[in-house]
Amino acid sequence: ASSRGTMEWQCEELGLMGWWMLLALAGIFAVACSIATWGRKGGKDVEKLNRLEAQNSRLRLRVQHVEAKLRKARQARRQAEGDGQRDANTTTRAELQRVAQPQTATYQSSRIAKAETAVRAAVPEKPDVGFTRQRLERISQRGAVLLTFVNSIRLDFAHTWVTHVRRLGLTNFLVGAADSGALQGLLQARTPCFDMHTDLPTHEWPWGSGSFKALGPHKIEMIHLSITWGLSVLITDIDALVLRDPFPYMARWPDAAFLTTTDHLGNTTSDDGLETHNGIHSAFNIGYMLFRPSAAPLVLEWRRVIREKPTERWDQGEFNRLARVGWKPGRSDGMSDSRLFWSYEQKLIGGVLPIALFAGGHNYFVSQLAQRRGEMPYSVHTTFQYSGAPGKRHRLREAMFWEDPAEYYEPKEGLLTYIPDVPERLLHPPGGMRTTGHIELINFQLRQIRSALALAHALGRILVLPRVVCGYDKAWYALSGGNSRGAFGGAHAFVLPIRNCPLDHYLEVATLNPATTVREYSLFSNPRTPARVLSSVSTLALAPDANVESVKKLKRESEAVKVINVTNLHSLDGRKLLTAEERRSFDARFGGVWGGWCCAPDEDLKKGMPRSARFSLLKA
Repeated sequence: ASSRGTMEWQCEELGLMGWWMLLALAGIFAVACSIATWGRKGGKDVEKLNRLEAQNSRLRLRVQHVEAKLRKARQARRQAEGDGQRDANTTTRAELQRVAQPQTATYQSSRIAKAETAVRAAVPEKPDVGFTRQRLERISQRGAVLLTFVNSIRLDFAHTWVTHVRRLGLTNFLVGAADSGALQGLLQARTPCFDMHTDLPTHEWPWGSGSFKALGPHKIEMIHLSITWGLSVLITDIDALVLRDPFPYMARWPDAAFLTTTDHLGNTTSDDGLETHNGIHSAFNIGYMLFRPSAAPLVLEWRRVIREKPTERWDQGEFNRLARVGWKPGRSDGMSDSRLFWSYEQKLIGGVLPIALFAGGHNYFVSQLAQRRGEMPYSVHTTFQYSGAPGKRHRLREAMFWEDPAEYYEPKEGLLTYIPDVPERLLHPPGGMRTTGHIELINFQLRQIRSALALAHALGRILVLPRVVCGYDKAWYALSGGNSRGAFGGAHAFVLPIRNCPLDHYLEVATLNPATTVREYSLFSNPRTPARVLSSVSTLALAPDANVESVKKLKRESEAVKVINVTNLHSLDGRKLLTAEERRSFDARFGGVWGGWCCAPDEDLKKGMPRSARFSLLKA
């Protein structure tokens, strides 16, 4: 009874400070009791006594700090609401008084929770942006966490990455902020994040640059701390999207210290298991990897090596080297699956995730392995691509993975689409595809795109690009010869010709400025595109003698239509449908749109064909 009387007195007198104060006072009381107990023992443990006294002092300072904050909150609330309105203190005091009345335990718990919520609302807490053991343990699910990182210039990538993760119902994730702008952007978007405390630049980190390599130590430290705290960590680059929950899949190999994606281009299995040993000798790609605590020996050495020369050594290159130090792929004992392998001086076990389900850029966008299997991959990483970040964005739009605002899918200007026409002789030339045939095929399709852009320009609409076919792949060294002529080295021959060929295979994406001039070929298949857009389509053929006046008439008559679909644009030169002023503005807008291609197979070079090509939208 005396205890309850004391509680009532405290609740009434402390008001808004009640529950914060009670927690702190309880801590002080406990510490004081501990001090007294140790004192009665004659000071046998002086060191612990000193720690308890220090803790007591910190708690007292905390009480004073809370008192000051609550006084300020009370004053601000009263000033804002006026004397005629109840302030937060009154509401909280009433809640606490009701809690103190004799009621059932369930009722009391409910009232206590509401009172605590009111107190927190009165004094907003500073968001937690730390990377601590307590925080990771709190968010972890089945002992695993999911991490990525971003700088301010790629916050839109973070938005897309987080949207997919949340759609899966995962809550065990954090996004690292590489600069203050990224941190503020993530906090404003209410994204669970942490401050990486780096001095990295806020602009793009070009591949192979010092800033690109300087990220390595920070990434490895996140891995090192996570597994040291007894957690498994799945860490991804911000452009490696998480499209399916990977944790149940990876739980099939509990003895694997790490599971990695790979730059291997030819799948070694058609089931949903790991790649076989035929696929483990290509470069491991650390842009999407799982590490377990058992990977500590490898991670510690990796951390040491990178720290020696943080701006010179590439984290992925060093990981690949160390993972193969003293490894023994032929050893099969002590493993749950023969596709696993003993890594790093045979101290731990690794495995390579299947390239169809954990896809790199070539395997998804060019070889299209997941699409051929009719499966949604667990991840897609925009590697093996061109045009930098704009190219990555556009590829993810083509794949319908990118998250744009609603108006992107229903532009106020309206849309224009057309039916392309590509002769069979260009798709499958007699004697097979050659470098010259590939160049001719691309230029033929670019001429149709140019006509369509000109008509879109005259109509004031945005063009939906067609599905382009590429005869050859694109690389930075000679493409394969023989039966795989024109394919990227290591890729299957069946990938050619490449249907739904990525835009960056023939144009520099940034020169086209896609978000303002065009939409990707998959727009009408994208579930984000509203039904009212898909149902408002006018399909028509332009007259053979179409001219400027007929285009103006079409523009007037189609104002209410969201999509104009032209069936015979391939037979017209769209620039002839422009006025002189429209022609000048069109040429100014698209005159700098170009692209490049490389590199011809050696056998084509021997036949006198060019090694590379430059494409121009206006000169195709």
